[in-house]
Amino acid sequence: MKKTLALITMLLPLILLGMSVNASVNKLTITLGDRLEYTLQIKDSKRLNISEPRAPQIEGMTFINMSSSSGSSTSLINGRLSSEHYKNYTYYYSPQREGEVNVPAQKITIANKVYTTQSFKITVVKGDGSSSRGGGSSPFGNFGAGEDYLPWRTDRVQGKSLILAFPEKSKVYKGEPLIVSYYLYTDQMVRTFTIDDETDFPGYGKSIFEQPTSLEYETVQHEGKRMQRALLKKLTLIPRQEGRLKVPRLRGSARIYEFGYMNIDLFSAERSFEVLALPSQNVPKSFTGAVGSFTVSGEVKEKEIALGEAITYTLRIAGRGNFNQFGNPEFASDKAQISSPVPVDNLEGDIKGSRRLYYTIVPAEKGNYQIPPLEFSWFDTDSGKYQTFKDDNQRVKVKSANVASYFSGLLEGDKPATIRPMLSRESYPSFRPLFHRIWYWLALFFILIASLFAWKVSRNLAEERRDPKSFRIKRAENKLKKELDTAQSLAKSLNIEFYQHAETALSTYLSDKYDIPLGMPNEEKLESLTEHAIDGTLIHELGSFLRLCSSRRFQPQGVESIEISSDFVLFRKLVREIAKNGGKRQ
Repeated sequence: MKKTLALITMLLPLILLGMSVNASVNKLTITLGDRLEYTLQIKDSKRLNISEPRAPQIEGMTFINMSSSSGSSTSLINGRLSSEHYKNYTYYYSPQREGEVNVPAQKITIANKVYTTQSFKITVVKGDGSSSRGGGSSPFGNFGAGEDYLPWRTDRVQGKSLILAFPEKSKVYKGEPLIVSYYLYTDQMVRTFTIDDETDFPGYGKSIFEQPTSLEYETVQHEGKRMQRALLKKLTLIPRQEGRLKVPRLRGSARIYEFGYMNIDLFSAERSFEVLALPSQNVPKSFTGAVGSFTVSGEVKEKEIALGEAITYTLRIAGRGNFNQFGNPEFASDKAQISSPVPVDNLEGDIKGSRRLYYTIVPAEKGNYQIPPLEFSWFDTDSGKYQTFKDDNQRVKVKSANVASYFSGLLEGDKPATIRPMLSRESYPSFRPLFHRIWYWLALFFILIASLFAWKVSRNLAEERRDPKSFRIKRAENKLKKELDTAQSLAKSLNIEFYQHAETALSTYLSDKYDIPLGMPNEEKLESLTEHAIDGTLIHELGSFLRLCSSRRFQPQGVESIEISSDFVLFRKLVREIAKNGGKRQ
């Protein structure tokens, strides 16, 4: 008997685990002005990756909307750690008549296995005449609340959705930046869109040029049909080899209202472009790889300096091109001391704008100093030829230094040892101590503040040198806590930018603390966290929140105050869990 009980106890966790599908309703008796909430709950011991079930057809009721939620829990049974993951799908209905309404049993297919739920009988009674029903809005008009939009009508519109990629040019030169725009084309009711993956192909480097935070639709004509179009993403490609190259392929999921709500996977159509080789003849010696359309100029503000003072030479490169792919030009050898240039960029997407290079030049001799020649060469994509800017006509007058003249007379024995002879005056003003002047105390105050600031910076640098890893972790956690205040302000004002800010704050924290690249997809970031002994439940919650942020950002109608408030509470909980012990297992 004891062996049997022990065996049952050991097998109990396995019996409790496994897939289960249950249905429930919020009320069995409702009024005509009330709403029925029908909830499907799916549980499993493994992480759930299932498609959203379609809304059940209930005769005598109108489907209005749906919502979903997910979560997980962990328990310890007889020394065995078990996890349970669940997803809830709640469907909202409005009754259309009095009497009994039958909610039929639903058959849900998951992993080739069919699960059947129980049925319900709902009694609809006459109410007080008030109604809580409401409509929504989308770029395609109201739907879901009136008879014209019943999902089971046979005459409802059948449409299509697709992703199209548009390279701005069909031919580019090697090294010339190419912007590829990805658009969602649809004549269906797409509520949200999530970018799931990008498939890259050989031959180019890639960066994000623009990524909207929501679907902004415009009406266009596509293949003779009126459709809605929304920008999904813009990528910058820098080709590194000649020939025909394929643009990255985008994969995403669209949440579409068609026979209820459902998700469909979309892939961008294959597109390619041709990369031309740069001419191998007449290549300037000063060419360092710059490709694009540029305007170059040089400037020296100082026209006259004293020996020992510095000249600042500014080289300005403006236009469009591969700014991050070429080297900075250098001055020809000279007796003067010339520093390496300090670049200051004002760029859009790292390919459009201007770059200023500041050179510091300290002449070694007085006289008329001629700044040595400076050349910058690039391949001009408009003309298809190499261009060279050369500046060799800048001159600055260098005067003698006058510091030693202030010490004249110190070595003359028959005169007082003064730094500079005093000018004879008929009268001299009365002396007033410096500490009686307000500017003296102001200067002292600023010196004190500067000293405290320098001490703090010095201490931080010392801590960083002593233990770089701990200092980096501490700085990342402090930064994450500060981002929480900004997120709270955005959430209070119901600003959709809250989701972009929260996702960026978490991604930056993971990058600063664990050296996880910012450009890595979220799923790969979460997998990397398992190598740092991070609690599995926290990793799951982080993943759920990041996916939630991606989904919320593409809701064109915005989010409700209850949703953004609850999402902020979840974000604050994650921040506190991370800050408490770095999210590591206890």
